[in-house]
Amino acid sequence: MNKAEYLDQGDVKEFLEFFGRCLHFLEVDYTTSFNKIRPADRHFHVTGANAACLHYAWPSVDTYTGHPIYDWTGTLQFLNTTRIVLQHSIAIGDDFATWNTVEKILRWGLNPNAVAANLIQLRQICPAGGQSICTYLVNISAALALNAANTSNINAALIPFASSGMSKVHSLASADALVIFDSRVAATLGECINEYLRRVRAVNIPDSLKIFRATGRSPLPLQNGTNHPLFVRNHSWIECQVRVSWLFEAALTMNPSIFPSLPMPERMHCLEAAFFMNGAYLTPGPFAGRSFNFKRV
Repeated sequence: MNKAEYLDQGDVKEFLEFFGRCLHFLEVDYTTSFNKIRPADRHFHVTGANAACLHYAWPSVDTYTGHPIYDWTGTLQFLNTTRIVLQHSIAIGDDFATWNTVEKILRWGLNPNAVAANLIQLRQICPAGGQSICTYLVNISAALALNAANTSNINAALIPFASSGMSKVHSLASADALVIFDSRVAATLGECINEYLRRVRAVNIPDSLKIFRATGRSPLPLQNGTNHPLFVRNHSWIECQVRVSWLFEAALTMNPSIFPSLPMPERMHCLEAAFFMNGAYLTPGPFAGRSFNFKRV
């Protein structure tokens, strides 16, 4: 299925109308006891994606400079710089520089054990498969180009291994606005889908609106027989990354006042940031609580 076919489905069209209202009117009550978050940032109550993005606060490190990153300005600067560096090294076929940048992306977004595991998997795929890391990412970027992608072509031969770390690599290697798709982003989008389905009294999740999450995470809160398929670390994750990208791009196109005056890739990343802050508190961890209020949506 290509983008036009996906977005033309009745369930998708109706959800996007609801989702657009969520971007404006969803209220989020955010509370955390995570001690790496500064005390002043441990609670906020905001309405809409624009405000949620402004409250982005998450500790990470600029793996080029070693400097800490805490707010959205620093995070977006890192992402934009990394995208330029990675795409240039791929374009000139510099495998050494590309491996170096991939490792920096993984170290920025994952814990050390997960970085090592991702690198082992990726190094098994590339040399063992007879292709360089540059060739691998060129092929994937072409297959995941949002205006040309067909989900039936996203298979195990193309993508033998997937993870939240690899979704970051795929996103930054792409010239398109491919979302960084991790469990936190999935959790927030899943809540929006769940609320839409409750409102239309659905008894299951249409295939077009299934949002998968990483194996080992608790299922999304659903009711009335709706199901919650789990992610495995293979091409299914990346197929979902493409479909979610189509949803984000369509919703932002329909709602130009959400993150206005920015190019689409930056708008997509801003929406990720807003959803990351919301979804972090739907997933296990040292967090005190969270709530969504859909009443005004």
